[in-house]
Amino acid sequence: MMLPRDRKMLDTLVPFVRDRALLLWERATPILDPTPYLLSLPGQVACLRTVAQQQELWAKGRRLTPQGWVVDDPTAIVTRCDGIHRKSNHQTGQALDIALRRRAEVPGRIGEIVWWCSRPVTDGAREVNRLFELVLVEARMLGFSCGCDWSRPDRPHIEIPDDIVI
Repeated sequence: MMLPRDRKMLDTLVPFVRDRALLLWERATPILDPTPYLLSLPGQVACLRTVAQQQELWAKGRRLTPQGWVVDDPTAIVTRCDGIHRKSNHQTGQALDIALRRRAEVPGRIGEIVWWCSRPVTDGAREVNRLFELVLVEARMLGFSCGCDWSRPDRPHIEIPDDIVI
């Protein structure tokens, strides 16, 4: 199942990446159908981003001083790409952020996002991680590079590398 809002956001991606993402949703559906979760996009900037949106994300955890930008809270930093000097693949429509979302108990409502947990301490968190890993296996088979595999993990991020995008 795909939420209409997610489908609309996927349409902002370059066609090759969009088509791969749609295949990922198809492959994730039988994995997630017997669970209380579905694959989803976590926010309004989960796919294509403008320079301004990328800069807003980059500024999280930082502040501008007369001497330049300084890091205030390293745990709040969302991205290393400022949108100008270092661009994100979100800006070219080659990347998306994915998450699991609880199925809404009320028809017509959107359920809450459930994130991959770096230190799962509950059975519920371990189950979310297990499901997320199964979805990422499918993503990798479709040619996506997964941010969780990077030396500085970006867990919800998947992208099609430049050399694969047609």
